[in-house]
Amino acid sequence: YRLLKRSPWTSLWPQVFSPDMLFINNPILHRMVEATPKFLLETGTMLLRHKFYDAAEKHLSLYAQSAGADVALLLKLGLCAQQQGKYSTAIRHYQQAGLLDPNNTNVTYRLQYCYAQTGRYQEQLDCLLSLEKATPDDARVLMETGLCCIQLKKWEEAERHFYKLEFKGKHVIPSVRSIAWCCLNRGDYEAAKKNYLRIFNEAPTEANWEDYLNMGHTTWLLGDTPAALAFYAEYAHRYLIAQPE
Repeated sequence: YRLLKRSPWTSLWPQVFSPDMLFINNPILHRMVEATPKFLLETGTMLLRHKFYDAAEKHLSLYAQSAGADVALLLKLGLCAQQQGKYSTAIRHYQQAGLLDPNNTNVTYRLQYCYAQTGRYQEQLDCLLSLEKATPDDARVLMETGLCCIQLKKWEEAERHFYKLEFKGKHVIPSVRSIAWCCLNRGDYEAAKKNYLRIFNEAPTEANWEDYLNMGHTTWLLGDTPAALAFYAEYAHRYLIAQPE
């Protein structure tokens, strides 16, 4: 191999070694390894662990054809598809896993993520509400539920989730930012102003250009044009720093 592939004389030799080193694609070996479920499962799991998602999916799919699929295998197949951006395929695997184990929160969380990536926000919300019922104190689930409600323009429901996060002391500034955005969109400009000011006063280092842009909108809608101009100027300055191109 060193002579044929790595030496200075590589160009003098024919291409003996295939770039495809998977045994399942080898014309001589594939029948034997495809008939060996243990090899398929162990190799697929190893490839998944090292993030070779396409090759892992091929091995695990062949294993499922010969030995059947349980929840653990369907989760692995779903993750392989998910990491390759094949969200519809991932959803199908996770749905099958959910049928086998309806109370598996890991399955439900992955399923909601794939729904979000495909714009199926109502189905995502159904999953998140199920997760919230099973794990009411999970800050991650509360945050995702609030963000999903924003996508569905359910402003008041989103606010409730972010207020709950703030009360628990979890993700406080992102929660205040989201509350302000919900207030702005449902027309409560005074409440939006109050929450944006909280960000500027309590955590000025965490304020971003979007906060100043939205505060500009808020003060303009309240009829305070000079204040709006000041916030828009600050937004422009911060935006140019964050996005110099």
